[in-house]
Amino acid sequence: MEWEEDKIEAFRREIREETGCEIENIKEIWKVIEKVADWEQINYCMIWKIVSKWEPHFTDKEIERWCQLKWVSLEDSVALIKNEETSTDDAKFKQERELYILEKAIEELN
Repeated sequence: MEWEEDKIEAFRREIREETGCEIENIKEIWKVIEKVADWEQINYCMIWKIVSKWEPHFTDKEIERWCQLKWVSLEDSVALIKNEETSTDDAKFKQERELYILEKAIEELN
């Protein structure tokens, strides 16, 4: 988040930058506070409606890492994440967190 933004504004900006989409009807469904060493990070999980799609705006660093945008259903996202190999405790935590978020989103939308 930028200093002058609230979480909804920051979320809208991040979605625009990373997917090229404009969104509306943003709803927070969950948040997690991760405590790492001497700082903490708050992650918000939101659902929204896409109102228009454009091209994503990847940074040079993201392009170097071969970042790409691929649209899949929530159910396919669950399968993709479940099939990822995790070799560290951190990776396992992130996998479990992402699966929990997707399950909450599916519940909210059904």
